[in-house]
Amino acid sequence: MGLIKIGIIISFGKQNAVSADDVGTAFVTELANRGHEARYFYYDTDRSGGALSFHIADVVLGAWNADNAANRINEVTTIATGANKVQKILIQ
Repeated sequence: MGLIKIGIIISFGKQNAVSADDVGTAFVTELANRGHEARYFYYDTDRSGGALSFHIADVVLGAWNADNAANRINEVTTIATGANKVQKILIQ
């Protein structure tokens, strides 16, 4: 795992088929499978659906719905990999 960790912020509305924990755990697991440590945080909203944003150092990606976020997971991991490379250089 790298030095930079990925933060996932989930805005979670009503009438979803799964829980915010299910969504967060799925993304944390997928990112771990790709070699990145992540943690999720969620907050409830009064609207339907949900949105995710990814925070990698000073970069924020999203907010996207869960399907769009899943389709763009390569973008998230590419930025996290680059951020880790830069961080390793800076701490030498």
